[in-house]
Amino acid sequence: NFSQGAKLDAKADLSEAAKARGIDFFLVAFVDLRGVLRTKMVPASAIKQIQRDGAGFAPAATWLDFGPHAADLLVIPDASTLLQVPFSPELAIVMGDCFIE
Repeated sequence: NFSQGAKLDAKADLSEAAKARGIDFFLVAFVDLRGVLRTKMVPASAIKQIQRDGAGFAPAATWLDFGPHAADLLVIPDASTLLQVPFSPELAIVMGDCFIE
């Protein structure tokens, strides 16, 4: 029987949560200015680096007012938003905070 587990702190170590909960992949996500959910699939083995450095997205492709030469949009996962997919618990979604370098 599937259970989400306890809610994590925003800065909790997602690599430890992955081990404890059987997560193999994370969808690091944010919502763009038009309301579209944007995601990047990250293997659990790389989530610690993504928590530190962010997942890179092209700002021009996310309806932000930047050209193709703009710095990457970095999305830092917020562990308190972790949600395992109930019908595929090896996959989890985590919302992130956006930053431009």
